[in-house]
Amino acid sequence: MKNIDALRASARRFNAEFSSLGKTAFQSLDGVTRASKSAADSMRGLTNVAERAAASYRSAWTKADQDREKSASRMYGALMRDERAYQALLGRRGSAGASPSRGSGTSVGKIAGGTFLGVGAASAVRQLSHDVVAAERSIGRGIASAFRERLNIAKSETNAEMFADLSSEEVRKLRKESLDRLGIKFGVGAEGTLGVATELSKAGIGKQVLGDATELALKAKTAMDISAKETAELFGGLASFIQFDKNRYASISNSIAIANKDSKATGTQIVEGMKRGLSALATTGGKLTPEQLAGLVGTAIDVGIQPGKSGNFISHLIGGVGSADTMHGQKAKDMQEAAAYLGFGGRYEMAQAMRNNPLASVYQLLDHLSKLPEKLRIRVAKPSAARCGSMRFCSSSLLRTS
Repeated sequence: MKNIDALRASARRFNAEFSSLGKTAFQSLDGVTRASKSAADSMRGLTNVAERAAASYRSAWTKADQDREKSASRMYGALMRDERAYQALLGRRGSAGASPSRGSGTSVGKIAGGTFLGVGAASAVRQLSHDVVAAERSIGRGIASAFRERLNIAKSETNAEMFADLSSEEVRKLRKESLDRLGIKFGVGAEGTLGVATELSKAGIGKQVLGDATELALKAKTAMDISAKETAELFGGLASFIQFDKNRYASISNSIAIANKDSKATGTQIVEGMKRGLSALATTGGKLTPEQLAGLVGTAIDVGIQPGKSGNFISHLIGGVGSADTMHGQKAKDMQEAAAYLGFGGRYEMAQAMRNNPLASVYQLLDHLSKLPEKLRIRVAKPSAARCGSMRFCSSSLLRTS
């Protein structure tokens, strides 16, 4: 009996374990089914993507075919118009001359027209090929030109940072506020305006006025063909005596243009002379203006004095006569005699007149000197040029201007 009970218990345990195993197996099969469904959905998604890609490709290919057909249609349409025009020309020529013989087969006009059509087609193909090559070369040249321009501008910006004591941010700000606009206005580009601004800064023009100074320098270059370096050096020298002001420096530039117009001197020659004569501004305490200096330099060059020496002549003349009251010994006696002949009364009055009203004093000196006899003129001219480094040069220049 015990054996039967044990057998029953074993059978029940077996049934329970088998039932559990079946449930586990069915759960595993459900997982496999879900994975299969997911894989099937993914395949359907890939199929949809492939179908959309194929549709897009078909659409692009169809559009390309249509474009090719339209292009070919336009080309052949143009050829047929040429063909009809040529046939009409042949018809007019045939009606004006002898008619072609009948029974000779294809008419000359048709043969010539066919030949013309073939030649026209070949010509169109060659022209198309030439246009494509020309376009490619033009694009290549444009890219290379733009690249070179960018390199040149970068070089100019670096020079401005190095030699003009400008930071990269200051260079960008300067370009944005004025230089790029001026480059377009005067046709020199950003590279040209950066070069002018660098020269002006090296010459002593402040950062805050570089834009205005660059514009004036470019105007001078355009109007009188004066190099940017020459103008920058002049403006820098003037800045030692006169604080930069756009209106004042524009007036100085205008005076150079007037002197250029009214004399034989070029703008560059006047600027060169002014640079060498700037000390006259200091001698007179600013009573001699840059505008007046430009006129005196232009006059000196006009009578034959070399441009570089014209400024020296004006400077030494004003300096020598303006310091007549400080001379001693024989020089004081000579200057006293010269002052009497030149209508100033004495050397003290002459020196004071030169310092207070230099332009009028120079004209009075030259006017009275021209009225003296030649020997006396030479004797009077020498002490007037006493401060000159080359007595012979200043004396001859003074006589020439008188």
